[in-house]
Amino acid sequence: MRESFTYVCWLTLAILLGSPVLRVATGADSIELVDGKVLNGVEVVLAQWDSVQYKRAKASRATTVAGQKVRSIQRESFVLQPLRDAITNGKYKKAIKGLKEVGKQGGGKQNDWELAEARYLIGKARALAGEERAAGKAFKDYLSRHEKDKDWYIPFAINEFGQSLLASRKPGTAGVQFKKLGEYGGGWILRAKYGEGLSALAKGKAGAQEARGLLDVVYRSRQAPLELKEKAAVGRVKAILLQENARGAIQELNQAFFDSSRAGKVSYSSARAEASLLMGQAYQALGGEENLQEAELWFLRIPALYRRHQKIYTQACRALVDVYGKLGNQKREEEWKARLAAAAGTSSSGLDRQRRKKKQNHGPANNIAAGGSK
Repeated sequence: MRESFTYVCWLTLAILLGSPVLRVATGADSIELVDGKVLNGVEVVLAQWDSVQYKRAKASRATTVAGQKVRSIQRESFVLQPLRDAITNGKYKKAIKGLKEVGKQGGGKQNDWELAEARYLIGKARALAGEERAAGKAFKDYLSRHEKDKDWYIPFAINEFGQSLLASRKPGTAGVQFKKLGEYGGGWILRAKYGEGLSALAKGKAGAQEARGLLDVVYRSRQAPLELKEKAAVGRVKAILLQENARGAIQELNQAFFDSSRAGKVSYSSARAEASLLMGQAYQALGGEENLQEAELWFLRIPALYRRHQKIYTQACRALVDVYGKLGNQKREEEWKARLAAAAGTSSSGLDRQRRKKKQNHGPANNIAAGGSK
């Protein structure tokens, strides 16, 4: 409470003074380049998606770096930093409230980088909070205000706007955004391909082959970072499952994630969590007691290793309820019904009604395409 009160006092002071407090001492920014080099102790003078200008201490002139060579920038801001930290720590409501206050202080200064970043971060916080439609509106608002200024976060916002449209079940509109993203060149080309692949995947079985082709380009690219390769691999497996090739999905998952030769590359990423879920779903699709027991082991990995990935954890709980029901283990089925109810915020009886309704309205192919890493 005291922390919140102190922050509000400082924000109020910044507003009353015409926001000079939003400006901080120079030389405390950092720039991370695509080649891994980090430029610390610089002042970012101008950050646009196609170029970044910075100064070192006592330098009379700014140095310009092409935007395609920059992975990320971090600019010091007393007002924004606690709100960035709130997003990192999962305190989305707090972040959104504070960012809205910053975003209101435009006063016609729409080129101000802090105001632009605040508006972008509102969309990011809402997306992480699962408020996909509100996130889409926030990204659209940011883009309408700052696209003409070529603000640094423009391609990031286009990408996340597309993801929010996918989550809102608008794959066609999302695909338009991802095609637009590809026009920004550099690393955005592969992220655009990935987004287009997800858009095709969202069409269900009809889009599975197209999705595999697009995602394969990303997965096999030497330029793709590991986290994007893993996401593309997950998407490819979803497409294979939509094509009802469970054994092929198991083979792909082993090659991409679980072969012993990849033991040194183990991580606890959302992509690896989802890969474990998909492995369970593949064995589940094969049917039979032995395969269901194998599926059980894969699903149990998720609460043991990937509990923090809430959406995937909830899907694993639901899958375990189904598996134990088919295996005739009523005690374990009820145990996981209770865990699923806690994760989903509803009662066990309510979950039973939801499961019956879902079986009536959705086939297994749609269930596979619905979940996804961003």
